[in-house]
Amino acid sequence: MVRDFESMTGFFSDKNNSRTLAQGKWGLEKESLRIIRTGELALTPHPAVFGDKIENSFIKTDFSESQIEMITPAVDSIEEADEFLKYLHSVVERGIGDELLWPLSMPGQLPAEDRIPAARFNQTEDGIEKEIYRSGLALRYGKKMQMISGIHYNFSFSMELWELLHKKFSPESELKTFVNDSYFALARNFIRYRWLLLYLFGASPSGAFSCADEKESGSRDTGSCIADHDQVPSDATTLRMSSFGYDGGLREKYTVSYNSIKEYVRDLRGILSEKSLNYSRLGIFREGRQVQLNDNILQTENEFYAPLRFKRIGIKGKTQLDNLEEDGVQYMELRIFDLNPFYVTGISLEQLYFIHLFIIYCLFENSDPLTDEEFNEAEMNAQLTAIRGRDDTLLLKDAAGTSSISDRGMYILNKMRIIAAMLDEVKGGGMYQKAVDHEYMVLNDKELLPSSWIAREMKKYDESHEEFGLRRASENRYYFCMDEINASGSIISGNNHNTESSRFSAS
Repeated sequence: MVRDFESMTGFFSDKNNSRTLAQGKWGLEKESLRIIRTGELALTPHPAVFGDKIENSFIKTDFSESQIEMITPAVDSIEEADEFLKYLHSVVERGIGDELLWPLSMPGQLPAEDRIPAARFNQTEDGIEKEIYRSGLALRYGKKMQMISGIHYNFSFSMELWELLHKKFSPESELKTFVNDSYFALARNFIRYRWLLLYLFGASPSGAFSCADEKESGSRDTGSCIADHDQVPSDATTLRMSSFGYDGGLREKYTVSYNSIKEYVRDLRGILSEKSLNYSRLGIFREGRQVQLNDNILQTENEFYAPLRFKRIGIKGKTQLDNLEEDGVQYMELRIFDLNPFYVTGISLEQLYFIHLFIIYCLFENSDPLTDEEFNEAEMNAQLTAIRGRDDTLLLKDAAGTSSISDRGMYILNKMRIIAAMLDEVKGGGMYQKAVDHEYMVLNDKELLPSSWIAREMKKYDESHEEFGLRRASENRYYFCMDEINASGSIISGNNHNTESSRFSAS
């Protein structure tokens, strides 16, 4: 039976079926830099109050000692994920003393590369491997690129939904195969249409740190960083997701197919085992110390910096890819979201609802395999939106021709509104419809974009990137100082040892 938007909306018009659309598991991972009151990077160690970085399931470090990562468990609703992230924020704000959390994805004032502290771990086998991995990242991409921060949105549909869809659309296939195929069909549409999320939620139109003088003998060329304000495109929405951010910092170019789990695993295994001439030149050892895990294109699966990754938590000691191949997709990790400085956690509840709707839209819409040409067009649309999204003359291209962001976005939102009505009928409260209605207004008025708000505030107060970020950091801190949420000792100290299967695991 053909599965497309019409057949899917028809199937879920039954309230008994649409109930399963509201089910799932949600998890959020948020990275933030610790800074001091002058706006400079805090060079202090990860606060001891949070306990061991490996043992604490909720508050860790990302690349740097100065880069806090807050991780919610996998929970049963958007509201729970939002509340848990707020709770973690309150714990962190209290635990960092006089320091502040930088509220933007693109860093502000950064010291010389050799002064940025990579994260340190206990000297267990796992801890040593994590340190070597970060040393390799620093060599390959430079430390400054690793300080770019964001939010990851983790999600999985309920098994009840998959069983319903399997019975309706593909009862002759194996359930695991059907689930895998459906997740990958969704992923292809996410790749195609992610430009809309970059446009609506991009919140990094500015960035003013220089890497030009940070070249190290034998290290990567750090010239991809923003050298001065004049280089920043005036109509940017998300420099983080552009050639000024992660894209510009990656030296090795590779493609991983989302046409099937078999091709995805094959391609990832290939680049995990293929030697890189560039990284071989850097050396695996220097002065008797290991500085990379290996000289392959990717050291580990965590180095796969993709807009969307699939995950499977499985048997300890086996790789994510092995678990994924054997047991199938468990959840997906969406990695394209900037920190929104106008929300204390970096993301709004309304945004979380909208992303959920967008995921369902990608599941509902027809999704043929991506050709190389279509994949390249999708990459170009994303890049153009990131760099020139607020340019009224910008046109995006696909097989149907060219059109503006507004026209193409309205087409998608009209379909998302149908899904929103189904979900609101089940859940009540009208939150999904409110989320879509807000983005309708944004598409009709680009001044409502987060990127436009940031640019407008910087102009209004005659602020630099650093000055704007420092002001917002101070305002966010005031909010949490006034908040009386009680901080549980189990989270602060890391004594809460959740099992791997009960949460979404972070890298």
